[in-house]
Amino acid sequence: MSNIITIGDIHGYAKWRDIETDNNETTIVFLGDYLNPYGSYDYDDILNNLADIIDYKRNNMERVILLLGNNDLH
Repeated sequence: MSNIITIGDIHGYAKWRDIETDNNETTIVFLGDYLNPYGSYDYDDILNNLADIIDYKRNNMERVILLLGNNDLH
């Protein structure tokens, strides 16, 4: 049986990197809201973090799922 880790409401934060995901049988589902259009955040940091998540998906195509959240549609 494989494990599933769900990660939601990233909002530009890089805390998702702290989750132990070394097990190749673990599926990681990002629930969206990668961006935060409403805060006083550094948008370069937010976009770089999103690029890192996309790269993570590209390097783990079989076990990472990226969904869109409402904050990603602005």
